[in-house]
Amino acid sequence: MKRQPSRLLRSPIAGLLLVALLLISLVINLATIIGFPSWDDEAFMANISFNLAQGQGRIFDMLPDQQGGEINRYGPVFFAFQSFLIRHFGLHDWLFRLPNLACTYLSILLIAMVLRGEGVARKWIALYTAFAILDISTNRSLVSGRMDMMATFFVTISLYLASLRTAPLQREWLRWPLVGTAAALGFLTSPRALFLLPVVIILGWPNTWIGQGRRSFNFALRHTSIALVGFLGPILLWIWSLGGFAAYLAVQESGVVREHIAPSFLRSPYDNIGILTMLILALIGVRRVLRSPLLQGLLATYIMFSFFVREVGPYAAMIMPFVLATSAALLSEIQELRLLKALLAALMILPGGLVLAARGADLPLNAHCRQASDLQTLLRRLQSEGKEGLKAIADWKYYFQLAAPGHQVMALDGLQNEGEIQARQSLRNTDILIRNAAGSAAPEHFKAAAELSCKPRRLPLLPGSFYERSIYNETVYLRSPSQPDRQAPPVSPRPPVQVAP
Repeated sequence: MKRQPSRLLRSPIAGLLLVALLLISLVINLATIIGFPSWDDEAFMANISFNLAQGQGRIFDMLPDQQGGEINRYGPVFFAFQSFLIRHFGLHDWLFRLPNLACTYLSILLIAMVLRGEGVARKWIALYTAFAILDISTNRSLVSGRMDMMATFFVTISLYLASLRTAPLQREWLRWPLVGTAAALGFLTSPRALFLLPVVIILGWPNTWIGQGRRSFNFALRHTSIALVGFLGPILLWIWSLGGFAAYLAVQESGVVREHIAPSFLRSPYDNIGILTMLILALIGVRRVLRSPLLQGLLATYIMFSFFVREVGPYAAMIMPFVLATSAALLSEIQELRLLKALLAALMILPGGLVLAARGADLPLNAHCRQASDLQTLLRRLQSEGKEGLKAIADWKYYFQLAAPGHQVMALDGLQNEGEIQARQSLRNTDILIRNAAGSAAPEHFKAAAELSCKPRRLPLLPGSFYERSIYNETVYLRSPSQPDRQAPPVSPRPPVQVAP
């Protein structure tokens, strides 16, 4: 018999603490998506979505060496959804990030509902929710405009529907096509979602025949076939739209894609806390794992994802909700080792809680470093003078400010990685240049028009790269109309920035 939860965990206080934690996390993350600058992956995906909204297709045109064709190594779902928002509400950084934030919290909720349906004790579901809300990788991902958590959300919809055991017979014909279609939408958002599906299959397969008596095998076969049609149908239509299997495979076999396919059983140091905790608990409770389709499915998902998804981008956020759910389910099953369980739970909560608290403190402390008001004033003046559609070269963080008014944006990395002659030509055709001056003189043909200078107050636990990427600290130059068109100075090249697919 299972021990009863402690009075604290059964009391309303635990529920209130969880709600407070959720609200605090939501406030901090909403403030982050509203106030933080963009970054390379986000600008990359926003540029594709914006071009699609403008009727130009899924093209990326911020780097000269990547122009010319559509970006098809992902599916179309994320870009279609974002382009819809852009067409109807405009290009805004906070709006572009909002779907990923919503999908993250909804994914956590759906996984919690799956755990409840599988009989996991309420206190451990509450602790899972706390684990996931405070997880560092999850919080890092949900404030960015990437597609990862949207893909995860579709998988969790599929998982929740497949996990149901009491669906009336008359609804089964609707449930299983939706299971397959939701999984397909995850794949068509990001192909990495394919490696999250083992838990859907392992947990859902027994439910294809529950309550059907002697006809169970026929029903299982029928429902599985319907789910497969729901899964394969949208994917095959997408592949057909690209020109068939040969064209699709040619895209997936590109060097960029291959570089991201390799084992990563361990990821960042803070992810490894949760991963190693899960593995320790699985070894302690191996007999329980062998009896539980839920645990088998979650562990199989971790293994499959780890085999194929190399951690060269922020991909841990996709698998960590499943890792943390595995730990919570195992903690619920293991009745002994109470002190060890408490220590492991604290170990999974404290690092994320401290980092989230540090980011929450940083928001008001360095808000002045994230207000590019001089740039906004300058852009409004240019617009009032009828200067629209200008060519700009700037860091990724300025993409939304420059692209929203209709200016053409080239990433500063593109200029710095061009040859000397090409860089000079690009500067000759540039109207706005934003770069870190660092005491250097203004480039020829340009004069300084705005100075975005700020020294942030650094907090512990937040690395220097966090501040480098999250503050505005550059000089804005405008082409000087009074100067003749002279040759621009050479630009020193630097290694290219790898945009994670």
